Amino acid sequence: MRILFILKESNMNERLGVMLLSSVLKSNGHEVKLVLAERIGFEKLDSLFKSYCPAIAGYSAMTGEHKSLLEINKLLKKNHKFSAVFGGPHATFFPKIIEEEGCDAVCVGEGDISFPEYCRRVEHGEAYWETHNFIVKYKGRIHHNPLMPFIENLDSLPFPDRDLMYNADPDLLEEGHKVFFSTRGCPYKCAYCFNNKYNEMYKGKGGFLRHRSPENVIGEIEQVKNQYLLNFVLIEDDTFLIKPKGWFERFCELYKKINLPLSCNVHPSQVTEEKIAQLKEAGLDSVSIGIECGNEELAKNVLGRTLSNKRIINACRILQKYNI
Repeated sequence: MRILFILKESNMNERLGVMLLSSVLKSNGHEVKLVLAERIGFEKLDSLFKSYCPAIAGYSAMTGEHKSLLEINKLLKKNHKFSAVFGGPHATFFPKIIEEEGCDAVCVGEGDISFPEYCRRVEHGEAYWETHNFIVKYKGRIHHNPLMPFIENLDSLPFPDRDLMYNADPDLLEEGHKVFFSTRGCPYKCAYCFNNKYNEMYKGKGGFLRHRSPENVIGEIEQVKNQYLLNFVLIEDDTFLIKPKGWFERFCELYKKINLPLSCNVHPSQVTEEKIAQLKEAGLDSVSIGIECGNEELAKNVLGRTLSNKRIINACRILQKYNI
């Protein structure tokens, strides 16, 4: 079956969610393409629908992007027959998008298993409207289905399909800074962060903090280094420094062979001299660290950041000591 992913634009960001879905779909025998609607324009997109004839169009959108994609979808629906599925951040947190004209289904939360299952059911004429993680219009009704448990073994997933992204946006292929994830989830309850609501949605569905093995992460980095331009590794976990016992020792041992600078996101409470010393020796170059607010009362009572200024300053001093 042919599946067409549609993004508004890449904005020079590798959309790893769509890239990973593509890998899973291709492993199941489907043909997958990705287009950036704003870049190619509606006429070329309409022409592509005529020649490619996708059975499913998958729209991934952050809030704001969804507006133009909904309009594009309405126009495409006038000329072509396909199932329009909306997923990504906006659809997950605002699933009422299913009520919009032309939207046939919404994928809520993780789609690594549920979206390929939806596609399989559509292909074989099975009850696709009963797919977990999906809200589906069928015979005049909107069917709400439960969330399936979190994927526990992230190593079981294939590496993201980077060719898909780079074919749609060649500029990303020429960018030497490339993005990776080693962990899904975050244990903190910052009031302004999506993780707060996301963890509530998935309560009782398994541990929200899940880690890939060091070997699996390094395997992906090595693959990218061998196939594409790579001169800087960005690990975009919400908070990279929370890992199981022994994880950093093994990761750092393997990462030294990569021989490239590394950057990651850190939470001040997780910055310790032991971790930073290990990572610095392996190649850590820089970090992004959330400060949010210097008013401790506001940080605690409004933002949900139960962290003292003293702890934040101490974390920064450790980073400064190792020239991070």
